[in-house]
Amino acid sequence: MVIDKETGVTLGDCETVSRMVSAWLDVEDPFEGNYNLEVSSPGLDRLFYKIDDYQRFVGRKVRTMLHRAVDGEKLIIGKLATADAERAVIIDEEREREYNVRFADIRWTRLEIVV
Repeated sequence: MVIDKETGVTLGDCETVSRMVSAWLDVEDPFEGNYNLEVSSPGLDRLFYKIDDYQRFVGRKVRTMLHRAVDGEKLIIGKLATADAERAVIIDEEREREYNVRFADIRWTRLEIVV
């Protein structure tokens, strides 16, 4: 099980959810046999699943793989400048290029870890 919140997920959050869900599972017993419950955060390099994810992380560096090339590129790494209902704009500052990408053309996007 993956949990998330605006301010980030702590180990304590994972422990709390694990205890709560374990107690519920013990009472309801929805599975036959044994099971392992794992609770985690989406991670520093989280994948984006919804438009809300794009809007939440505007201004952050992302890595985006496309189904087909846009402006000659299938892999774009840059700052997520904007995101609306249909597209995202990613700025690759190193190449001084701006990519206007339709969500339908995106295979996946994840946060880029910046060190």
